[in-house]
Amino acid sequence: SVYIFQTLGAEPAGRIISGILELIFAVLLLYRPTMIYGAIGSLGIITGAILSHFFVLGTEGLENVHAFGGAGEFEIKGLQQDDSNNDT
Repeated sequence: SVYIFQTLGAEPAGRIISGILELIFAVLLLYRPTMIYGAIGSLGIITGAILSHFFVLGTEGLENVHAFGGAGEFEIKGLQQDDSNNDT
């Protein structure tokens, strides 16, 4: 994570502030009256992370990952499932 925040020009303050905010939003998620604030804050944190990867850090290494659109269905090329142990 140090490399990521150095690339973004926010090391070490960005990393520390990001961690503190993530902790605060996680705690807000646990208490029903503040749950919506925790959810919105968490959504903001993950949106910032995704956008910084797409526009600043790059997506190197994702060329072998393909989503199929199902509930969490994806494939990483080069990995094969070994079906030889199935006793059917």
